[in-house]
Amino acid sequence: QKCLSKIQGRFLHLCNLSFFFFFFFFFPQAGPLLCYSPKDEGLCSSSVPRYYYDTKTKSCKEFKYTGCGGNANNFVTEKDCYNVCRKGKRVENDN
Repeated sequence: QKCLSKIQGRFLHLCNLSFFFFFFFFFPQAGPLLCYSPKDEGLCSSSVPRYYYDTKTKSCKEFKYTGCGGNANNFVTEKDCYNVCRKGKRVENDN
């Protein structure tokens, strides 16, 4: 029983590693997975300017963070957002 659970645990770990290797090998331009999370303002009532990575426009956009909750696609500065999600490459928007 213990031996089987160790084998299954190692197999699952190997599967997870294989998935991430596959993803980052075939999509090297993709930033960390946190950059693919949707904008989430949070659950409180503050209004703090933050930046999130927008996958549709491939750019960092400002939003108002409420101070609690939300997700990891939440950066203090626009520069931090680009450094994490685009490896420093800023895409100029025509808008």
